[in-house]
Amino acid sequence: VHDTKSFYYTGSSRAETYMAHWANNWIPPAIFKTGAVHDVINFADLGKVNIDQYKVVIFINTWVLNDVQKKMIKEKIALNNIDISENESLVLGYSNEKTVNKNFIEEVTQIKMQELTLKSPVTIEVDSAITPGKNFNVWNNIINPLFVVSDDKAEVLGKIGGTDKAGFVKKQFKNYTSWFASIPPADIALWKYIFKQSGVHIYDEGEDVVYSGNGVLTLHTAKGGQRNVHLKNGKN
Repeated sequence: VHDTKSFYYTGSSRAETYMAHWANNWIPPAIFKTGAVHDVINFADLGKVNIDQYKVVIFINTWVLNDVQKKMIKEKIALNNIDISENESLVLGYSNEKTVNKNFIEEVTQIKMQELTLKSPVTIEVDSAITPGKNFNVWNNIINPLFVVSDDKAEVLGKIGGTDKAGFVKKQFKNYTSWFASIPPADIALWKYIFKQSGVHIYDEGEDVVYSGNGVLTLHTAKGGQRNVHLKNGKN
C-alpha cells in the first residue's frame, strides 16, 4: 500500500527526504523478487478491495494517516486475520495531517515505541537466521527521529547496530500479527521470511518477478534459464 498524499508532507528527494525516496524506490523491487504474487494499490483504494484474498498488507510510505484511515486499518485489516507490516520509523501514522506524535504510531501498530536521537548512521542488525550475514541501512544515513520498539510482548528479530534497542520485531495478537522495522528494509530474504511466516505462497526461489491471474502464471527473469516453480497444489 502506497499513499501519494505523503509526498505533500515529505517530498521525495534522495538528498533531503531519503526515507521516502528509499521506501518507494527500493522496497518494491525487493518484494517483487521474493517469488510471491502481490498487488500494489493506493491507500485511497484500500477500502475497495477484497481483503480476504491477502495474507499480508504492507504499508510502504503511510507516515501520514487521518482518523478515517486509521479506523480502516483497525476494522478492515487487523480484525481479518491479515498480518500487517509497517516499514519505517516515520511510518503508519506519525502524522495525523496536523501534527506529529509518537503516540499516533503506537495507536495503529499496537506496539510500544521509544524515540531515539542518534548522531551516527543507523543500521539494523537482523537475526542471522533470517538474513545470513546481512544488515540494512538507508544509504548509511543518520535518521532522526528514530523510533525503536520498547515492548516486552514483541519478539525481537533485529537490533539497532551498536545498541540493545529493538529495530525489527513481530508482535502476535489474537487476530493478526504486527511487524515493525525502524528503517525500511530492502532485503529480499527479510521480506521472504515475513511472507513465509504469514503463510504466503512462494512460487520461485530464483529472485524472479512472479505474477498470476485468470489462470495464467507468469515469470519475468533477468537472465532466463531453468526454474523450479512450486505450485499451490504441491506440484513442481
